[in-house]
Amino acid sequence: LADPTFADHLSFTPCKNYADAEGSNRLYTEINTGNWAYETQMLLPDGATLISVILSSDKTELTSFTGKRSCYPVYLTIGNISKHMRRQPSMRAQRLLAYLPTGHVDDTVMSEAKARRLRRDLFHHCMRRICAPLFEPAEKGVLLADSRGVVRGCHPILAAYVADYPEQCLVTGVRYGEACPRCDILKDHFDIDECGDLRHQDDTLATIRYANKLPAGAKASVLDAAGLNDIPAPFWADWPHANIHAAITSDVLHQLIQGVGKHAVQWLITLAPARELDARIQRLPLAHGLRHFKNGISKLSNIQGSEHKAIYAQLLGCVHGIVPDKAVRAVTALLDFIYIAQYECHSDSTLAQLQETLTQFHELKSVFQEHGVRDDFKFPKLHMMQHYVESIRLFGTTDNYNTEATERLHIDLAKHAFRATNKRNFAAQMCRWLERREAIFWFATYLAWKRGKKFNARLRQRKKASKPRNPVTLAKRPDHARVRLGELRTQYGITDLHAALTPFLAKWHKVRRYRGYDVELPASVAHTLAQVSSVRTWSRVKFYTPNTQTLDAPDVLNIAFASPRHRRFDTVLIQTQGNDVAGQGGLEGALRSGTHYPVTHHYRPYLGIRVGRLRAIFKVPAQLEHALFGQDPPDHLAYVEWFTKIPAQPNRINGMFPLKRSLRPDGVVEREIVEVLDIRRACQLFPAFGRARVNRKLTPSTILDAYESFY
Repeated sequence: LADPTFADHLSFTPCKNYADAEGSNRLYTEINTGNWAYETQMLLPDGATLISVILSSDKTELTSFTGKRSCYPVYLTIGNISKHMRRQPSMRAQRLLAYLPTGHVDDTVMSEAKARRLRRDLFHHCMRRICAPLFEPAEKGVLLADSRGVVRGCHPILAAYVADYPEQCLVTGVRYGEACPRCDILKDHFDIDECGDLRHQDDTLATIRYANKLPAGAKASVLDAAGLNDIPAPFWADWPHANIHAAITSDVLHQLIQGVGKHAVQWLITLAPARELDARIQRLPLAHGLRHFKNGISKLSNIQGSEHKAIYAQLLGCVHGIVPDKAVRAVTALLDFIYIAQYECHSDSTLAQLQETLTQFHELKSVFQEHGVRDDFKFPKLHMMQHYVESIRLFGTTDNYNTEATERLHIDLAKHAFRATNKRNFAAQMCRWLERREAIFWFATYLAWKRGKKFNARLRQRKKASKPRNPVTLAKRPDHARVRLGELRTQYGITDLHAALTPFLAKWHKVRRYRGYDVELPASVAHTLAQVSSVRTWSRVKFYTPNTQTLDAPDVLNIAFASPRHRRFDTVLIQTQGNDVAGQGGLEGALRSGTHYPVTHHYRPYLGIRVGRLRAIFKVPAQLEHALFGQDPPDHLAYVEWFTKIPAQPNRINGMFPLKRSLRPDGVVEREIVEVLDIRRACQLFPAFGRARVNRKLTPSTILDAYESFY
């Protein structure tokens, strides 16, 4: 609380936010917007301040190939700090509490069951020692001052414990693979589309204490029926107002991205012809921000989370037509769940949509049993999806408690510290190294405070004052200063530059078009147009798109290419609604006009948007600009080939929108010149492969020219 870095990013009051004036559509973002903070605050004395304690632990390997060195960090943060600050390791909002013991139990002198129990008891004993200083303040409160000197009576109460499924079982005392740590559902019912009765730590403690009073046989039966292990002294037993089972949060990384999503990919690979699936993925057009799998995906191993995300973004467009439609619909519902679960702002309507996608998957999942891909769906990660809506209502969106943050902390607080040691008795050296870095940080913070500034270890000093970032950015100088019309024809595929410039100039000069493509321009403009024999071209354009979920998040960078050198001409989204004059009414003002909320069934963000293929980014010669456009010429122009308008309804099988090349009445592809400012971002199109075998001679550069229909 006293760290001045977080002075403007702290919240101490639970609140309920709504998307409408009637209060019928509640919003969930930070932890203090969830039900847990509101309900727990009611249990505290008047004037008390709730401190939402978030713990996380995860064992990690320190050596890559040899040595088998590992450590077991425990981290702490508080939900009162804004989540966008907690997600940044450089902000130091997550603090290392301790390294737990990682020594191996010698199973030659005891049974495996005794060794497991010893490891459980050791974990809870250590965690009790670590957390014990918080037990009394949680009940009675403790006076703490923030960086502005405001003193509050604070109650540190366990809100969430961030961990993967094995760690969740260890923390709660639930049997691994046999039971759910949040509800009383056991393994035999993991495949049903419902939750059991929620567990409560008071009931768990009562069951364990009752079982310990019984003979060995009866004790085992009681614990088996409850899906519990015998933990005589759980570390959370004496933590006031805590409920460890409710504190177990959803884990997007291990349960979804590297969990059920990974399973779904394998199911489709099993159903689809492996060579054909790989051939399609190898030939997909390149897109910024997406990995290109030049060797396919069927033989990938040791896949990381970012690679899983890239596969999910490209898979559905490739399997449609070579696997049963029911399987495509099932995986579409599953991927919808994965994406919706990661919203940075949720509402009651999006939570209903989230639950609807899960229900749809359960209705369709039998297709994988019918084709012999799976025998059953009784695995924990699938069942844990039932608790996502509940977790979001309790603790806000999933980015408040994603284990990706814990995995990232291992780099700074474990792996880098280990590399600074001599690899012998490394735990003590790691702690000493981290303590010294902490001391240096606080001294630098103090010096910055004395100068009236804020210290940020990752912030580089800028030579010039930063300027507001343009939503569309290009290089100052063209990549090609003079491209002749013949080169446009052979390298860019542009055969009618003058014909395309004519209607653009007509719009610019407000010339009324009477019929077809017959446009009469002012004589001086028409004369100047005939003199255009070359243009200046740029190979790429950057777009900074505002985050549509939260205002705190940075703009999203997106790049589109129109490069003959690499034979890459990307497809882009272009604002067309309101563009009677190019560049005059676009989406930019709407995007930046206020708070944006998650997409719902009734929200159609593609209205007024069309897809086009970017053939060239150009400007006419500088000496002709004023003669063509007047005293206020447009900025960069783009030559695009249009696709048909985005339909109101997506394809019912894969959930994507079908498109075709837009043709003029004479059968020629519709082409037009627009302002680059009207382009919103790049987008990836998938050829409609259907059931036919893809031509092996095609490449990512030629695939868009070979097909007429796309998604």
